[in-house]
Amino acid sequence: MLGLIRNSGVEPRVIEYLKNPPAAELVMLLAQMGITPRQCCAKRHAFPRTGLDDPKWRDDEMIDAMLLHPSDNRPIVVTPLE
Repeated sequence: MLGLIRNSGVEPRVIEYLKNPPAAELVMLLAQMGITPRQCCAKRHAFPRTGLDDPKWRDDEMIDAMLLHPSDNRPIVVTPLE
């Protein structure tokens, strides 16, 4: 995906989750996209292994889990297009 973005002439800003977990930015991006943290998780990877498919998890707990396990997240691409 990153190659496709670059081939379009756009140089994306890549956030390295492992070095600097972006909690506040993640909350803001989810709100802008109008989706829940649960909808952003890669279900086939995260849910069976972590049990995050259980509805007992609140959004803030889901965000904490997303930051602890960044490889389980779907990528979020931000563009200047609206």
